[in-house]
This record gives sequence, structure tokens and C-alpha cells, in this order.
Amino acid sequence: MSRVYRHLTLLALVLAIAALAAAPAFAEARRALIVGINDYREITPLQKAVGDAEALKVTLERLGFSADLVLNADRREFNRAVSAFQTSLDPGDTALVHFSGHGVEIDGQNYLLPADIPKPQSGQQDFIKSEAMSLGDLMQRIASSGAGTRIFIIDACRDNPFAGSGAASDARAGPCRCACRNLHSLFGRISADGARPP
Repeated sequence: MSRVYRHLTLLALVLAIAALAAAPAFAEARRALIVGINDYREITPLQKAVGDAEALKVTLERLGFSADLVLNADRREFNRAVSAFQTSLDPGDTALVHFSGHGVEIDGQNYLLPADIPKPQSGQQDFIKSEAMSLGDLMQRIASSGAGTRIFIIDACRDNPFAGSGAASDARAGPCRCACRNLHSLFGRISADGARPP
């Protein structure tokens, strides 16, 4: 992905969020959970996910969001952050969740990978699922809060983080796609991260 395309896509994302912020304020509050992970311990680290998350936090706060920033979270920290964010939401709020890092699709479901995701062996799809954050479950958790508008921005790296582990056939990387009532989905911006070898 070229730098120009990357910048244009980021601009489109900012404009989309700005349009939401300029809309009539029916929601009681605008809250965001922003997760960025560079420092993967057993799979290929990334270089730009944290920077993207930090930049988005600044932009969202300028647009009136209360933003929680979580960087290089392991599985427990990721779950704790989601639980705290879910608890902070009231019915009618606007909830925005952003994830920058590695993501994979297994059996038609999308999973977000925490910093301590183990490097699996072949045939360990269920193990990966249990150690990752299910995007579907995450969306359900936020929906259960009663938030009036729910925005999910998933910025997952293009490469397969399990390549070379013997599990490449069990998981594949790619854009997250979903359709959900009362949900603004801003999927498909796949990071040209320039991952460096572990």
C-alpha cells in the first residue's frame, strides 16, 4: 500500500468520524477504546500500530470523545480494558472501538491478537481462538451496553502472523467484514506496516 493511499484512507476515516461528531448529539456521551499493539512476543512485531493508535486518540479527543488508550496489551490486559470500557458505557452513548495490530480469520470468524499470543503448531485453531479476542464477541459485549451508535475500526496487518509456524493453513490474515444493525463498520484499511522479523 503506497504512502499516498495510506494518507488518503486515514483522511477519509477522520472525515467519517468528524461527520459523526458534527451530527446532532442524541448520545449522552462519546467514548472510545483505542488498542494498538506493536510488541508481539512470539510472532512478528509491528512498527506502526501504536503510532496509529496514539494519533487517533488525539483526533478523537478533538472531536469530543473520551478516549482510553491501551498499548501492547496482553490477553488479560485486553480483556480488562474491554470490560472497563463496556462498564463505562450508558444506554444511548456513542461507542467507538479501534484496534491496530495483528488479526486473523479462522473458520469464517475474525480474531484480534494480543501481544502475548503464542506461536501455534499445525492444527491448533481452537488454541488460537481461545487465546485471541473474538471480534464477534467484542461486538456483542459493546452492544449489550445499550450504546446507541457503535463504531468499530479494525486496522489489521496484511501478513499472516503465523506463517512459518506450521499453522499457516489454519489461519489467514485479511480485512474484517461484518454487517450489523445500528452499527457503523469502517473495515478494510489493511496496514502496510512493514513488519520486521522477530
